[in-house]
Amino acid sequence: MLLFVIYIDTNEFMFFSIVQKIVYSFNDNTLVLANGFANRLASAISIFGRYLLLILFPLKLSYDYSYNDNPITSFADPLIWLTIAVCAGLLFVAVKQFKQRTVISFGIFFFFITFALTCNVFFLIGTTMAERLTFVPLLGFCMAAGWLIVKYTGALSAAPLRLHTTSLLVAGLLVLPYTLRTTNRNADWENNTTLMVADAQHETGSARIYYNYGTVIINRVAQNFPEAARFASADSAIAFYKARSIDPKQDVDLNLADALHLAKQYDSAVVVLRRVVERKDASKTARPKLAECLMNLSDTAGAVDVLKTGISRDSLNTANHLFLGNVLGMRKQYAESAEIL
Repeated sequence: MLLFVIYIDTNEFMFFSIVQKIVYSFNDNTLVLANGFANRLASAISIFGRYLLLILFPLKLSYDYSYNDNPITSFADPLIWLTIAVCAGLLFVAVKQFKQRTVISFGIFFFFITFALTCNVFFLIGTTMAERLTFVPLLGFCMAAGWLIVKYTGALSAAPLRLHTTSLLVAGLLVLPYTLRTTNRNADWENNTTLMVADAQHETGSARIYYNYGTVIINRVAQNFPEAARFASADSAIAFYKARSIDPKQDVDLNLADALHLAKQYDSAVVVLRRVVERKDASKTARPKLAECLMNLSDTAGAVDVLKTGISRDSLNTANHLFLGNVLGMRKQYAESAEIL
């Protein structure tokens, strides 16, 4: 307990005094969007309740719980009070058995103290929620659960140094579904592609999951398997649209345009790219991509106009010069093409 208090004090001191204050964005931690301390606390408790549910029933796992998978909430949410009641009950048992120094008491305290460092209740950290943050606290949960099994199966009264069949059977039956779930989940973690594809198949509130899924599809699946490019890219475009619906500020336009282009939805790609090229921070490849889509729509004059406008605005962008020279060559305007190149 003393070490925990020292950790909190040290963290806050460093956070506010020694180094430049770390400013998290909502993409790091959704709780920065909370309107006031009360809503931030309520949202943190809500996430803690989700952790408890995930520990008991790890059915839907995810590599990312960022915006907006855990929406900001308030104390009007009854689930928050249910979480508080569960935590209060566990702490009551831990305090009541503290003097007897039972394994149950130690396990509960271990769970809450270690989780307090990362649960966003006492101070914000650089992530909203992550399954890896449960690894250490789970040791306390497992200690308490194991002790309950031993106690209520009669293993404590069994002969010393002998295995107790009933306790082993009960423990095995309880551990089996978690083992199967872990084995199944391990397959998703084979590589980044398998993980991002697997997690995007479940409905999620995370814009990042859909964005990453769309990106990995157009960068790996569509390009490595040309025969499936059109269908895979259409799926990728849907993912980018979902990412934007969750987070309208998510910059998905250039990747979305790539997906629409590979899916041969040129009209839609042109609409997106026209929006991209008007931005001050537009990619240098945006206009050539727009010109290519216009060429696929047989609008050669439009492609030339787009590229000439780009050159007038940024004469150092060689991508516009090269593509315009090629387009003019295709139109048999060889002299002008040679001049541009």
